[in-house]
Amino acid sequence: MQDDVIPIIQKWSNIPENTPKAISEKLNQTLGLQHDNKKFIDFSSLALEAKINTNISKISKQTFGFSESKNILFLASLLDSFIIHFKELIWIPRCNATIAWEKTRNIGRKEKLNESENMDHYFKSSHQQVKHLKQDKQTLKKNNYSDLQEDQIAVLDDISIELDSVQSENSLNENHIISKCYRVGKKA
Repeated sequence: MQDDVIPIIQKWSNIPENTPKAISEKLNQTLGLQHDNKKFIDFSSLALEAKINTNISKISKQTFGFSESKNILFLASLLDSFIIHFKELIWIPRCNATIAWEKTRNIGRKEKLNESENMDHYFKSSHQQVKHLKQDKQTLKKNNYSDLQEDQIAVLDDISIELDSVQSENSLNENHIISKCYRVGKKA
């Protein structure tokens, strides 16, 4: 993953001392060294949802000397690289292992989707969960409570060069983390 983003950092960084080795060390400090490092676990759990913790956004901007727009593009590239590597190293082998396991136990499509009522039950429960989440969010908004986890996440939807908006709502309050999500738009 680092091999993918080091050339990007070198190209966009305003800090001339950013050698590949120095960049690698800075990335390790920002994202963690190992897969079981808390920083990396936090990064990867949000990255799988195409989200970035705003602390990482702030740190990468300061560490590599990026402008706001270059930082967003860097984070989008980082997410893209992570998701591609996750797919290649974890998702596809896991799917292949599951398919092989099902074949050894003669589990076919019929057994997986035995009765339509099972699927109906699944869709009803999923719909109810979404409904409850929306109600909880509306209750939070009514009571003027801020959802802290949401305030600390920047969403990078579609990876593209054009930026729709890059703003923060409460720039005066240093303790308040960026609450507006960064959206990277797709040309219409």
